[in-house]
Amino acid sequence: MLRGLRTALIVLALALLGAAPVARPAAAQDAGLGLREAERSVVRIMVLHLDANDQPIGLVGGTGFVVAPGKIITNNHVVQPIDGSVRQLFYVVPDRFAGTEGKDAQLLQTWPAADLALLSAPEIAAPPMKIAATPPGKEATVRALGYPGVTDSMRNLTIEKRLQPSEPYVTSGSIALFSDTAPGGAEVETIFHTAAIDHGNSGGPLIDECDRVIGVNTWGAADTLADDGQVESHQGQFAAIRSTVLAKFLDTSGVTGDIDYGPCVKAPAAPDPALTAEVDKANAAANQALAAAQKAEDERDEILRWGVILIGLAAAVGALVMFLRWRQAQMPAPAVSVEAHAEGAAPAPVKHPLPIAVWALLAVFVVALVGLWLMTHHKTADKPVQTAQTTTVTLVCTLDPKQSFNPIPGSSSLTFGFDAPIACVNGRTPYEKNAGGYSHITVQDKTHSVSKMELSSDLKTFSRRDFVLNDADYAAYSAGRTSLGTLTCPIPGNDASAKTTADTLAKIRTLSASYLEVESSRVMTWRCAPQSPPAAPAS
Repeated sequence: MLRGLRTALIVLALALLGAAPVARPAAAQDAGLGLREAERSVVRIMVLHLDANDQPIGLVGGTGFVVAPGKIITNNHVVQPIDGSVRQLFYVVPDRFAGTEGKDAQLLQTWPAADLALLSAPEIAAPPMKIAATPPGKEATVRALGYPGVTDSMRNLTIEKRLQPSEPYVTSGSIALFSDTAPGGAEVETIFHTAAIDHGNSGGPLIDECDRVIGVNTWGAADTLADDGQVESHQGQFAAIRSTVLAKFLDTSGVTGDIDYGPCVKAPAAPDPALTAEVDKANAAANQALAAAQKAEDERDEILRWGVILIGLAAAVGALVMFLRWRQAQMPAPAVSVEAHAEGAAPAPVKHPLPIAVWALLAVFVVALVGLWLMTHHKTADKPVQTAQTTTVTLVCTLDPKQSFNPIPGSSSLTFGFDAPIACVNGRTPYEKNAGGYSHITVQDKTHSVSKMELSSDLKTFSRRDFVLNDADYAAYSAGRTSLGTLTCPIPGNDASAKTTADTLAKIRTLSASYLEVESSRVMTWRCAPQSPPAAPAS
């Protein structure tokens, strides 16, 4: 049957029947916690039941999640036939970050005893979720993701809106009990928890703090009528099939899931802004002390240079004076008269060699010249060679749609300047050098997300990945990032400036590490090439 007809049948069924509840009742949910990366793997499931005349007689809604490319897990009671149903049509609607429209699906396998079912939807592009082999302890926070019908009703969503990709609802709680017996008495490993679920959550994932699946939400305690006629509401009683049972089902179904056998290591808390400010203050003081020490060293070198110059000049002057006196002593005596000669004139002066002191002073002068040259040459060699030629390369980049998903509209191309020696973009944004090229991490205040930009070492590939934060994580990260101050590109040839920028970039990388371990909500990849120089004017 054509997709348009199928969608029309779903719309018709919704209009006639309303959102039919799933087989397991549930209590009211808590307030949602916001977007998480795992949401991209969660889908809304719609099952349209048709009678022998292909007329809709019922619509069941639930939740599922991707466990392998094109493979979706949900509850068996979501997909099982209802009374009078001859055949079923399956339809899955992805998260808004994982697709733009719903897709047809087929039922592959069920395990009624464990209330699990496997669907195939090859056109779904949502990423698979990791499955935890070991659940966390009772002290851990867990979250339930799904599409409860009551939330749709509270928002008064139209039928068309419900069929469009949207974000799943998220609730949080804790683990109350690990049990080998499921509600109803079946011998199935089960997690009782307090993350609220409702009609429509069935088949959705229960995840740990590392966004791994630890269970498949299946049951919620129903309101009951007590002996005295009063309605009893059992708040906080929710149960999920454990991920160990899910792993067995996938294995028997021939599906290779992403099983994570390690424990969930809780992400480190964001650094205390006050402590970070103290560290920055200490670093600034250290940098000032380093600059003062460098200045003192330069002053000492300057004094030493002038001392050498003065010693050299003094040696030269002394040598010159002594040389002139020696030359004067070597000059012949003036002529004397015959009478004086007769009376006995003084004998001619004796020739003396150049005094040793002159040679010594000349040696001191030469040594001073050599020392001055060495000192000057050493200081010059320490300084980078400055050239008038610019080192900035203008890159023209084109979006690669095959390596991108959920791209920002209007981002098909971009142009920017990159100065590789100081790793600076457009003269304003510093990038950190690493083994693969260059990277920069920033916070997007409007979308409460962290963005990591990377430029390959050959300058041919530029990418951006976004990681959405919930409100609490965003507040913590933003405060930590603000405490690190404003980033500026290092001053060319200034070692102190380069070190300050490198230290700040390293702190930002450390701060961001735990927030970049989840799957990104947006990936954009561009292929870049240097901008061609303008053509020479025609003669």
